[in-house]
Amino acid sequence: MRYYTIVTDSSCDLPAPLLEKMGIRVVPLAVNLDGKTYFNYPDGRAIGFEEYYAQLRSGKQATTSAVNMSLFRTVMEAELIAGHDVLYLGFSSGLSGTYSAALVAREMLGRKDIYVVDNKATALALALMVQIACEKRDAGLSAREVAEQVEALSGRVRVYALVETLRYLVLGGRLSKAAGLVGSALNLKPIITLKGGVLSAVGKARGTRAAVKLLRELVDANERIDTNYPVYYGHAFNDEGIALLQQAFPEYPTKAPVLTVGCIVGTHTGPKVTAISFISEVEA
Repeated sequence: MRYYTIVTDSSCDLPAPLLEKMGIRVVPLAVNLDGKTYFNYPDGRAIGFEEYYAQLRSGKQATTSAVNMSLFRTVMEAELIAGHDVLYLGFSSGLSGTYSAALVAREMLGRKDIYVVDNKATALALALMVQIACEKRDAGLSAREVAEQVEALSGRVRVYALVETLRYLVLGGRLSKAAGLVGSALNLKPIITLKGGVLSAVGKARGTRAAVKLLRELVDANERIDTNYPVYYGHAFNDEGIALLQQAFPEYPTKAPVLTVGCIVGTHTGPKVTAISFISEVEA
């Protein structure tokens, strides 16, 4: 079996030391904060995550940019020259043009040993899918086999998240302005899901504790967590919120560290987001 490199992008929330240990190559997306562009990496080398969220809270405007085709081509070509096949798992096609750029780069190279999977994930969900892919690689599966199995899971990967406001998702074009009215008054905390590769607002409650309770109820009503796979938790500098969320799911402890939601997804979810990601037994 030929050696292959798993490539992801910086919307993946796995911490840099773990990505390095797993042998994952990361292609950076870019964030534009108050007119200045930073290439985003999982270790926050361009701009620290805590500083970034502080800037968002202060009212600074931010946008994100997909990975361009030429960068993908450079990364893929370098791996091929080294004699490696390539398996790319990245940002959901329903949320970013990054997946399309990877497809174009593959077509330009004209190679059959590049596998580009739309795993319909990002952030915690992408971290989960990358971990699953690495475990399958380490178990001896080929790049083609891992690509097929991860793609088969793409309809079952989920994120349920509690956000302080939908303002950032509306500004970034991920939700409609009408949806943005959900959490605009009375301390209402919106709940969003990532399902089938797209985001949607699915509920609201007054105050964090009530919202966490509702989030658990929504998971119970709509999903069955597949315990054959890990459960991930993550947040953006919200220790109180993530503690409440984990307490709401006591039967699903995580063996992985609690993740920090990075700048790419955090630009759209905003500061203080808290989230759980898992593989559901229910197809989207």
